[in-house]
Amino acid sequence: MKLITTNLVITMLLCVLSHSVLADVVRSPSGSPVITKVRFFPAAGAESAMLGGKICGSNTSYNSGYDVLAQITAVPPAGQWTELAFPNTKAYRWVRYEAPNGSYGKIAEIEFYSGDRNMTGNNGGNAFGTVMCKRDHNLWTALDTKTETWFEAANPDGAFVGSDLQGGPVPQFDPQPGEFDVPVAVSIKATPGAQIRYTLDGTWPDAAHGLLYTAPIKVARNTSIMAIAILPDGVPSRFAWGSFLLKSTMGSKLNTFHIGNSLTHVLDRFPYFAASAGHGDTYTKWVRPGAPTIEMWNVGPGKTDLTRYRNAEKDGAIWDSTWQRATNISHFTLQPRDWNTDEEADYELRFIKLFHDRFPDAQPWITAECGGQVMDNPTTRGSVPSLQMKTVSAALTWEEAYANLLVYTEDVQTKVLALAKEGKKPKVLPGVLMLAWAKNMVDNGKIPGLAPGSFVQDCFPDCVHPSMPGTSQEGNGAYLVTLAWYGAFYGESPEGKVLPMSTTYTPEQARIFQHLAWDILKNYPDFGLYQEGKTPVQKAAFSPTPSAIGGNQAVTLTSKTPGAWFRYTLDGTEPTRTRGYVYCGVITVRPGMTIKAIAYKSGMADSSVVEAAYPQK
Repeated sequence: MKLITTNLVITMLLCVLSHSVLADVVRSPSGSPVITKVRFFPAAGAESAMLGGKICGSNTSYNSGYDVLAQITAVPPAGQWTELAFPNTKAYRWVRYEAPNGSYGKIAEIEFYSGDRNMTGNNGGNAFGTVMCKRDHNLWTALDTKTETWFEAANPDGAFVGSDLQGGPVPQFDPQPGEFDVPVAVSIKATPGAQIRYTLDGTWPDAAHGLLYTAPIKVARNTSIMAIAILPDGVPSRFAWGSFLLKSTMGSKLNTFHIGNSLTHVLDRFPYFAASAGHGDTYTKWVRPGAPTIEMWNVGPGKTDLTRYRNAEKDGAIWDSTWQRATNISHFTLQPRDWNTDEEADYELRFIKLFHDRFPDAQPWITAECGGQVMDNPTTRGSVPSLQMKTVSAALTWEEAYANLLVYTEDVQTKVLALAKEGKKPKVLPGVLMLAWAKNMVDNGKIPGLAPGSFVQDCFPDCVHPSMPGTSQEGNGAYLVTLAWYGAFYGESPEGKVLPMSTTYTPEQARIFQHLAWDILKNYPDFGLYQEGKTPVQKAAFSPTPSAIGGNQAVTLTSKTPGAWFRYTLDGTEPTRTRGYVYCGVITVRPGMTIKAIAYKSGMADSSVVEAAYPQK
């Protein structure tokens, strides 16, 4: 790693030297801006936490391959801006502030300059950073231009916050991705002098990985391409991606409609993933940030109490035009978040009737919410009563929180089914089981190449939304959820089909997650593939074995039947394969609790219910 040490320049005024010597923007020979100084504002009371912090740049990715450009060698003054200028002639795409260990990365603002021009992106665009689950706000607030807010990471060590300078122009495909009657030759164009690298397996190309583009790519079968342009100074562009599908060999073409909040919006890249498997999808969405179903209805088709809601008139018009454009809808999804099963069922049913009146063959799906703030909602706290159990226990782990959320979603479905009279019955789409199990597998070292503890940073870097394709944080989170969506909508396994485009996953890692997605759907009875059998699954075993405990204890379930799934309860309710929490790798038992568990697997008979008491020591 290269280290350039400098003396800290502390002043409220812009550095005279930088005005007289540096141009408006300092550029490399290839035209990329070169970062030559930063301005920063410490968080109140955390000035000393910045001592030893580093300014770094990378041309590899937002979270790796960094060179150190400068270091903060004195405690900055409170309540004012500090400027740090440093010699640098190398251009970087990603620049960031790396905080000292133990500091939680606390900083109010940072700006990155090339010469005298502020190159910093903000929270709405180019910002990135360490996951911020620690505070109520959820974006990298050191780049929001407000000195009264501050960035603070979830963990004390390894915190960073920075800006993606985007690199040069994105490569352009000719022709554009789409459907073709005959084979085509795809040209990739980029900035003159740039090196173009591309992949055909969905992996992310970079300076050391991918094929070197020298001539048009002959597409004689369904082909997906990811490409970047690397300038002579080493700065990579954003990637271009897309699939070229031959009509004679492509699969199904669907029109899907999706209603929810920003979590539904994040998944609007689903068609790209579907296309990588040779299928078509037209993704239509009606979304409002943070909105529950009642709000979605009242602002949209209901047009009720519009004065209660922000941007109601504007967004109501968007609903009207979106609904008018919808054609031949085959699947539609609803995203519950009212935290009231009676109200939720009422408004879900209104949407279902609206769709079935116009698209009688459309399949409704109720999607369990896939947000990263799963540890802080009423279902996680156990405050929403359930139809499945007498009491709902508060979740103490990520895995249990998603299990709680799935219970809520299933209760909503049960109430909708009791009221629905016509049309296809809504099914639960359990994408949250993908997130729960993926995190558990990563944390337990079961995904080669993924470090335990890396899941949240890789998949929920803003702590709220699955990381979205086409952003600095890559599309790992959205990819995991859409694997389950793919199996639901197309009725087939994503294994060996849905490429990990826009993610950092290797083909081997992607295959593990693809298998997990299909295993979840096959063994989720409501999905429709579950088969009864005669040979019983071997009953659940508890580890550690039941004994008196003095505090909370993590318990895992196993069965001698490979691939067995489990449901369990903590309040004495008898679990079945459709009642209780779906086991997601860990159960947190409190003193005095008794676990009841059942093992099941498609193609087999259910095991008997077993129980384990963990009394107070």
